[in-house]
Amino acid sequence: MGVHNANEGRAFLESLLHRELLVLLQDERQRVRGRLYCVDGLKNLVLYDAVEEVWCPTPQTWQERRFSLTVVPAHSVMRVFVAEPSKNSRSETTSSERPRQ
Repeated sequence: MGVHNANEGRAFLESLLHRELLVLLQDERQRVRGRLYCVDGLKNLVLYDAVEEVWCPTPQTWQERRFSLTVVPAHSVMRVFVAEPSKNSRSETTSSERPRQ
């Protein structure tokens, strides 16, 4: 989706509020899943009901830590996926990506 002006950008962000997001972080070993509460003035994502997942090569599983509220620094964000469909959407966008070894 291309955003062409500030009003479209605001509307797009508002459409993501309280939706479950999957955020892949820069180092590709970590990801955070949670519901978008807001984006702060520094463009950090504030998520609630969040789960941080860290890839552990041995025994090749994701280890989880749960948070009621967490801030994901903007500079750490590599990709963001909507993890649940909107009310108007037919398909669900998810990612089961695993870090490259």
